[in-house]
Amino acid sequence: MDSNDDETKTRPSRGGASIGKKKPLRLASEPGAVAEPSRPSSGNGVASTSSGGKVVSGNGRASRPSGGQADVIAGRIPRHMQRDQEAKERARVSGSSASTQEASVSTGQPASSSNEERASTPEVASQGTRDSNRHDRNEGSGEARLVEAEIAPDIDDAVQRAVQNALKSHEASQQANRQQNQDYTVAQAQKVPTDDDDLEDEDKICGMPRRLCFCLLIVVVAAIAGGVGGGIAASRSNSASDDESPPATAAPSAHPTAVPTSVQFLELAELLYPENFDSIPDEQYDAIEWIVEYDPRNLNTSFLYPELTERFSLATLFFATNGYGWNDTTLWLTGASHCAWFGVDCDPQDSVTGLNLAHQSLGGNALPPELGNLSKLQSADFYAAELWGSVPTEIGLLTALTYLDFSVNSITGTLPTEIGELTMLTKLSVSENDMFGRMPSEVGLLTMMENMAFAQNAFDGQIPTEIGRLTRLTFLSFLQNEFMGSLPSELGNLSDLTILLMGENRFSSTIPAELGNMASLEELFVQSNSLTGSVPSSLDQLTDLVQVYVNDNDLTAGLVDLFCDANLTYFVADCRLDCGCCTGCTDYSG
Repeated sequence: MDSNDDETKTRPSRGGASIGKKKPLRLASEPGAVAEPSRPSSGNGVASTSSGGKVVSGNGRASRPSGGQADVIAGRIPRHMQRDQEAKERARVSGSSASTQEASVSTGQPASSSNEERASTPEVASQGTRDSNRHDRNEGSGEARLVEAEIAPDIDDAVQRAVQNALKSHEASQQANRQQNQDYTVAQAQKVPTDDDDLEDEDKICGMPRRLCFCLLIVVVAAIAGGVGGGIAASRSNSASDDESPPATAAPSAHPTAVPTSVQFLELAELLYPENFDSIPDEQYDAIEWIVEYDPRNLNTSFLYPELTERFSLATLFFATNGYGWNDTTLWLTGASHCAWFGVDCDPQDSVTGLNLAHQSLGGNALPPELGNLSKLQSADFYAAELWGSVPTEIGLLTALTYLDFSVNSITGTLPTEIGELTMLTKLSVSENDMFGRMPSEVGLLTMMENMAFAQNAFDGQIPTEIGRLTRLTFLSFLQNEFMGSLPSELGNLSDLTILLMGENRFSSTIPAELGNMASLEELFVQSNSLTGSVPSSLDQLTDLVQVYVNDNDLTAGLVDLFCDANLTYFVADCRLDCGCCTGCTDYSG
């Protein structure tokens, strides 16, 4: 039998580590002996044992013994081993008698007693077996080694203890493996930061990237330092240092310097609103944001100049009046020049001179005060544009205006006194609105006025006498208001006036004779008032008259022969009056 057959090699553990070799089973000197259970190997907690003809390893698997091991474990000695054993024993008896006697003398015990003690002690028996095997190997015998094993006093108890120890060791090993797997799962879930993560954390301040923190710091410092004077001066200095930025005396460039967007916003807001840039209304905020962040022209915002100011003002008008709902928004808020936006006209220098938003459906909103920034504006037409709110006082800044039409809207409030600043106006119409209050005397400053209409509102009080200064007037309408008092005699100064509409008010005076000086008058409407007296005979000199309406008043006489030589198309008075030349009458009950 080969020398390897008497050893059982353990299997590698699941982790790949080898569990050391078990002690070799050795045959006892008497037949019927069984193998000694192997002990758990150190360091891995895995044990193996033999039970019922099988070798049980620490991993719970059973391997079948090979060769003579099965006979030894079953308590039988193969015949060839018995013959070898008998031959060895006979040789040993003769060779070891002397050594046995010497051992008994040195220990003070008889040899038989020593042999019995050796046989009853497993460790001594195992040591003697190892010595015997060593002696066999030194002799170089080709015979198979003989293994000795001690006969346990109680075979069943020994096997049972070995099995229990093996099961305990196996359970401990399984528990260790489960704990290791659990620890690995927890570690993966927690994702313990790596060195790279630590490096990334070192590049963060307050949980934000270092670069972002520095940018925010720059913004805060710039906002604090950018005062009304210091911020503007610093911005101009930066613009002057840029190659694309012009010198102070040159025309401004449309290309800004590289300034962070938030700084640009604050800078432009402070330029436009130095006193309240921290409380900007929504439409102005949106316009600044569009200029700074979305305008494809990318204008320089470090100082104010006409293109920037006008583009911003038009953008504010767009946002304030619901521009996205206009009937026509062609090119508005695009990279095209604002002079190309629908309804905008400019002069050769690209300054806004005309704004025609009639019928544009401006969403029922008021005009923003930024409209006053269009200092070169000459014509503003908002006819039937669905405007609400009041006329902004900044209208007085448009000193170049010659044409202003707010008619057919829902404008409320009074006519601002700043209207008197528009000395270049030739036409002013606020008809068909919901305006009220007194007419400011400043209208007398509009000496270039030719067409003035305040019809169908709720203006009240007396018409200011300064109206007589507007000698260029050809059309004047106060129709359907709440004016009261007397008709000003200064109206007689309006020698170029062709149409005078004063009907449907609350005038209570007589018709002034000075009206006969209005040589160009063609139409006179004073109906539906509380006028008294008679129609002055001076009116019979007005040869250009074609329409006269004096009905629904408290007139008493003076119509018998009036206008009989005139070519009147319409001459209407009360039916109760004796009017030989009237073309019609109304039944006024007073």
